[in-house]
Amino acid sequence: MVSDLKEYIDRRKVNDPEFNAGYEEGYQAFKIRVLQENTYKELGLIQLQEQLFNKKLNNG
Repeated sequence: MVSDLKEYIDRRKVNDPEFNAGYEEGYQAFKIRVLQENTYKELGLIQLQEQLFNKKLNNG
């Protein structure tokens, strides 16, 4: 069963060459970023990054 989103993307790839040209590269970059964020969260790096950012803001 194909989802509505998949059907939309497939139609848009056929009808919009500009969308089709950058879709795969953009989608791969998105998936990598999601994996990075999940890894950072698992390792507790998001909280550390936020603490460092807040400290930098407060120290001017």
